[in-house]
Parts: sequence; C-alpha cells; structure tokens
Amino acid sequence: KQMGDELPPGLLAGIKELTNVRPLSASWLWVSSQAQAFDLSQEKTDKLKEIWDQVGQEFIKLDAVRERDMKFRFDYYNALFWAFKFSKWASFERINRFTGWLRRLSTGNGLSMARRALKEKTFIDASASYIVYGHTHHHEIMPLDIIAENRDEDDDCTHDNQFYINAGTWHTYYDLALNKPTSKRFVPYQTMSYLIFYRDNQNRGQRFESWKGTYS
Repeated sequence: KQMGDELPPGLLAGIKELTNVRPLSASWLWVSSQAQAFDLSQEKTDKLKEIWDQVGQEFIKLDAVRERDMKFRFDYYNALFWAFKFSKWASFERINRFTGWLRRLSTGNGLSMARRALKEKTFIDASASYIVYGHTHHHEIMPLDIIAENRDEDDDCTHDNQFYINAGTWHTYYDLALNKPTSKRFVPYQTMSYLIFYRDNQNRGQRFESWKGTYS
C-alpha cells in the first residue's frame, strides 16, 4: 500500500509467498531476493526495507506476540525483539550474513509446534488421544504421553497413548538451500500427507496411519 504501483506485480506476488518460506529466519532474505530478482532500484529497495522494519516493530507490539515473553528467560519473543532491532540498524549485507549463520546452525525447517500441543485442554484432561495441527506447518508426528494402562480379558496390558500429529500444508515450500545461504537460493517443493484414523476394530486394531510424500 505504501509503495503503490512502484513495485512490479510479480514481486508483490512473491512477497505474498512469505508464509511458505523456510526456515522462518530466512524471511528477510526472501524479500531481499525478490527485490534482486526484479532488479529493484536501490532507492526502492531501501524503501521496502524501511516498511519491513516498520511492520516488524508493529508486530512485536501485538498482544498475542508479547504474551510469549517469559520473565527471566531469553525466549522466542526476545529473539524476535532483538532480530527486528538488529534489522532496523543493519545493512542488507549484515542481515544476509547473520541469516546464513543461523542457517548453518540448524538444518531444520522451522520451529516444531509439538510443545504447543501440551497446552491443549484436551491433552491436559486426557480427553483426546490425538492433537492434530496443520495448514502452514511441516508434517510431524510425536508421542506426547500415556493416558493409562488397561488390561484386557486375557490380562494383556495395553496403553492409551496420546500423539501430536501435524498434517503439514498443501502449499509449496520455498526452502533456503543449506549451501551458501547468503546466495539466496530458495528451492521450491511440495509435501503431501494423509492422516487416517480408525475406530474400534476397523483395521485389525490399528489406531491411525500416516502417509507422506514429497515432490519437486
């Protein structure tokens, strides 16, 4: 909105893919790479960065974000706070080097959502066996806890387990390449996953299945 028609439609379309960029720390590299791909002038690139910094400052002031701040701990909120402070005063080159350093530290595709499942009411009161997330995330399965031990008629011990399962997303990921991350090479690929849940003895006693495939 602030730049009106100064930005090419293709660049705007690229920025809208920001939510699908991995890892999350590469968000600015993605915006910077779009400006570079469309040969944006230095003046317009600087203006784009000013808007980025402005949005970042507004973002960390949101109540939903501030609530993540845990006293006496360097947590997710503190990391965001200082990242946006750093971005405001740093040059493009420094941000690129910093992002490359973060990428070398971790080969993961972003933060796991598993710990959030531990705070769900249905997990805490043990009323659900599965906590299922999805939409813009990565496919993931993780055991959370054992609700109880039960014994059947043959005195065999069985467990009612609780699982966190993430269905992932149907969107295309744009993942920053591990080699030379400052070169801003984002590789697109898609992941398709199926989650199947069974009741009683619908499938020989199996409780659930998960199938995943990735293509590019």
